[in-house]
Amino acid sequence: MANKEHEKFTISQWGALIRDGKCLIMCAAGFDYWELPGGRIEVEELDSSTAEMAFRREIQEELGISEFEMGRLVGCMIGYTMGHHTPTSRLIYIIKNDNAEIKLSHEHDEYRWVSLDEVDSYTYNILKNSVPLSDIIKNALSSN
Repeated sequence: MANKEHEKFTISQWGALIRDGKCLIMCAAGFDYWELPGGRIEVEELDSSTAEMAFRREIQEELGISEFEMGRLVGCMIGYTMGHHTPTSRLIYIIKNDNAEIKLSHEHDEYRWVSLDEVDSYTYNILKNSVPLSDIIKNALSSN
């Protein structure tokens, strides 16, 4: 019989918003690390919506952007959340919107647009035993 603690895991979707050769990163409120917009697929969304609808909801909540182009999958982070022991899979997609105003939610203090040369100047939200988020941001910027 499987151990119950291994039955719980999280799937989240994040967006690498690219504009003018730069990627938007956000500082989590009350923390000193940066991340991309997005979040988990909620359990109740599994029955009533698609993964894309959940992703669009998260981008709307975190950036105030309702219209954007969802591009290709640019990276995947699989590991354990820091401070918790929950296995997590983060799927990162390129998203584009060239003109909407960014309106951050209460979950983030500020945002910045970073170029390929600036990516390594920041500390990012990490998953233990996963590929670094900075590598995925560089991949998104290089492929655009």
